[in-house]
Amino acid sequence: MKSGMTPIVQKIAKLMVPFIWVFGLYIIAHGHLSPGGGFAGGVFLAGGFILISLASGSHPDREDQSEGFAAKLESEALLIFLAMASIGLVLKLGFMANLLAKTHPGMPGTMEAGGLIPWENLAIGIEVSAALSALFIALARHRVESSE
Repeated sequence: MKSGMTPIVQKIAKLMVPFIWVFGLYIIAHGHLSPGGGFAGGVFLAGGFILISLASGSHPDREDQSEGFAAKLESEALLIFLAMASIGLVLKLGFMANLLAKTHPGMPGTMEAGGLIPWENLAIGIEVSAALSALFIALARHRVESSE
């Protein structure tokens, strides 16, 4: 088990991570109205996780649980995205038909005007965040194993 970085770095990381995560969620939520979306927001969410992991050091038991959780979350988010995208095929409207925007158009520039797109952005954001986090954990484990 590695102790991580200095207490100052750990404290600053703990203070910064909530802001990084909120900004990532903001990017995901407003991806249909402005540049950004699921992928960019997911990278910010994973970046917060990676920052706190680097600052606090490695803990093999926690890493095993985190990697399993991240892999499961990635799969579930991808399945949810594919289910939302396939609803249009079932209704014979086409793949990724934006159903909610057609039935409840909403005022342009608002969240409800996006239909399914904000929900699809959320699923992609969770998927990207989980995938990058699992990748980081796997690479960190490989580095620790190869240095021993």
